Amino acid sequence: MITPILNVSSLLLGLMAWVLGARAVARRRVSLLSFGFCLLALVLQFAELTHRAEIGDISAILDTVRAITLAAATLSAGTISLNTLAARRGK
Repeated sequence: MITPILNVSSLLLGLMAWVLGARAVARRRVSLLSFGFCLLALVLQFAELTHRAEIGDISAILDTVRAITLAAATLSAGTISLNTLAARRGK
């Protein structure tokens, strides 16, 4: 039951990070809140992996760890890129 909650929450927080990052570009200011949402989304993914380890679902970890890593890298790169662009436009 906790797995869908963690995954959906992480997805929504990641989307909010990008929305706030895009808004930061439009306003030409870096958004610390965007970085905060990105960080929370990543923490929830670690919580999901921890939950799967605690219940002994190692096969699920092995099946999803590459996708989680790719999603985390994409989320981080997107958030950093948007805020870097906002910082450059602000100067």
